[in-house]
Amino acid sequence: MGEGGIFESAKKGTMICDTSTINPAASAEFNAVAAEKGFIFLDTPMSGGITGAHAGTLTFMVGGETAHFE
Repeated sequence: MGEGGIFESAKKGTMICDTSTINPAASAEFNAVAAEKGFIFLDTPMSGGITGAHAGTLTFMVGGETAHFE
């Protein structure tokens, strides 16, 4: 959300998928700010690490509105 970041430069309707492992309160804050700016925000951390990446078995967990997920 800082200067020069995606929240400053993206167009309305942009879908932001946060693949970090931030805490739930921070994710909720990002979601609220994104909604104010007309963005779609999904909290999408992944599990599996380097081994999962090499094996093609990464697992994404998705938090957000069902309609945005689909």
